[in-house]
Amino acid sequence: MIGNEWQRGRDGLVRSRRLESCLLAAAALMLMTTPSLAEDTLIDTEGGPIKVETVAGGVDHPWGLAFLPDGRMLVTERPGRLRIVTPDGITSQPLTGVPQVFAKGQGGLFDVALDPAFVSNRLVYLAYAEPGDGGAGTAVARGKFGDASLDDVQVIFRQQPKIDGPYHFGGRLAFAPDGRLFVTLGERFQFEPAQDLSNHLGKIVRINPDGSVPEDNPFVAQIDAKPEIWSYGHRNPQGVAIHPETGKLWESEFGPMGGDELNLIHPGLNYGWPLVTFGLEHSGAIISRYTSKPGMEDPVTQWTPSIAVCPVLLCLSDRYPGWRSHLLVGSLARQEFRRLEVRAGHLVEDELLFKERGRIRDIVTGPDGLLYLAIEHQGICREPARLFDDFRHRAGNFVQASRIDANVGRRLVNLDARAVHFPLERNFARKLPQSFGYVGSGLRQHGRNRREQFELESPEDIGSIQQCNAGNRAQALRIHRRAAHLWCR
Repeated sequence: MIGNEWQRGRDGLVRSRRLESCLLAAAALMLMTTPSLAEDTLIDTEGGPIKVETVAGGVDHPWGLAFLPDGRMLVTERPGRLRIVTPDGITSQPLTGVPQVFAKGQGGLFDVALDPAFVSNRLVYLAYAEPGDGGAGTAVARGKFGDASLDDVQVIFRQQPKIDGPYHFGGRLAFAPDGRLFVTLGERFQFEPAQDLSNHLGKIVRINPDGSVPEDNPFVAQIDAKPEIWSYGHRNPQGVAIHPETGKLWESEFGPMGGDELNLIHPGLNYGWPLVTFGLEHSGAIISRYTSKPGMEDPVTQWTPSIAVCPVLLCLSDRYPGWRSHLLVGSLARQEFRRLEVRAGHLVEDELLFKERGRIRDIVTGPDGLLYLAIEHQGICREPARLFDDFRHRAGNFVQASRIDANVGRRLVNLDARAVHFPLERNFARKLPQSFGYVGSGLRQHGRNRREQFELESPEDIGSIQQCNAGNRAQALRIHRRAAHLWCR
């Protein structure tokens, strides 16, 4: 059996070392040191045991990784810094020349990528949340890599319009075999604009390295559409992987409460958000009655409850012959590292490799063929927050089952004397901790809107959904902020 070593150390990049021949390597950028992270941990997988080692530390909220030709690594920090990590784990001072970022909530400095012709042109690309009139939006800039700086930095793409608020930026970059650049863009927590081709919200765009629009983009000839758009109907896509030979494009995106997705992306197609989804509002309200519709692409797989799926990597390293062409994904909320095997567009195997070792932001293959992961610290969670996380996932499971299975009736529970109806298992409702009284209060405030939404005859009517959800969404935001540790993705 092939064996690998995983070593857990201080905050930083981790990589697994092969005992005989390497099976898995990972790089983790940790913010905190805990006893469980400092110990060597051997983990069994279907391909053999693995062990992780930390290769660099002292990195603040790592988001994106990119290896330089000389073996050094560029690492983005979400607060707005770009650093170099050497093969022996030394972390540089921040490089100068990085654009100003909107570093609030989920905003900040996101992904980093090298130009396909980096050896000759030295160009580095950054995705980030850019502040400006109207709020903030995802932008892409490029500059020439220097010894301690990015020089001649130019913004080559700006998401339009800019939106007030700190949520759902997307921000992943990937170059295709033909040299075109894909950029994932979140819908900025606006929902319906993801279906509107006149903006960049909830889209994946395809541009030339200089920011110009390829002539073969699917909506170039459509007058009322943004020409950069490649696909639409996305919520918050933060993972993308491209096969270097076929150009096949994989994408992962956050759902709301449930409904995280893995998609195979095709030009010009609609991926449904918010008209179809497996997820619910964080308040428990229904977003759509539909999980599938004609003319909208179904996900290859989805996760309910949410795992907060983030990066996705197509594994092509010879170090892992048993994982050839499999997908590797990381998650934030569940802190999971998973291996997915997809055949003919269908998921045939989903293996959990490890979990609860930090929030996984990026996965890349190093020049040594090993896998490197950017991992945030686990963070500090109080017991009530964990209980509430369990409550919302179990409730989401039951609600989703009720929607899919016509034989499952609604379950009603009295949250107080006003008897607001919420689809939930009675047995679990009796166990609902009183410490979550604010949740019941919030649901009571918009119970009428939610009950009216249940009776909608035409849920595909976006205007009606928007009107019914207005109160729900505002209350969900208030609840969201009161459990911020769990929903900060």
